[in-house]
Amino acid sequence: MKTLTMKGFSHLFSSYLWLLLSLVASNKALPTSEEAQTYIVHMDHSYKPASFSTHESWHQSTLASLSSSHATYNEDTLIILLYSYIYAMHGFSARLTPSQLSELEKLPAHIATYREAYGKLFTTRTPKFLGLKHGSGLWPAASYGKDVIVGILDTGIWPGQKAIVSTTEE
Repeated sequence: MKTLTMKGFSHLFSSYLWLLLSLVASNKALPTSEEAQTYIVHMDHSYKPASFSTHESWHQSTLASLSSSHATYNEDTLIILLYSYIYAMHGFSARLTPSQLSELEKLPAHIATYREAYGKLFTTRTPKFLGLKHGSGLWPAASYGKDVIVGILDTGIWPGQKAIVSTTEE
């Protein structure tokens, strides 16, 4: 009977470890149909129950109520609320799987969903691009843009808003 030497054991162990790591890496590399992605979800805030003191608590509760969020608890299917929006729009951003997204889109408060997307960068030097001079003019008069919002994403108007409702009776 042959005994396993330390050198043989080391070779066997390293081969086993390499095989195990390869299997784990290949399993993680394959995309699954239930892989979570980041979405911005636009919600109709008129559906927020009065029992929720904040929009964020309503958003958390909405996500927790999805039946697919209770199916498994792993990093690929766990719903993560990233941010609650209450000023420019009402909604939130979250990491959702396709089945979680499908269930969320069936809720009456759901308006629209936007998958995370990256825009093309046109300039990294906005003052130069706009022709602003460092020593004189509008740029120093505006404190070099301190506390200024440079841009906002405008996806259009919402027909039910008071700002565009006709005030004349027909």
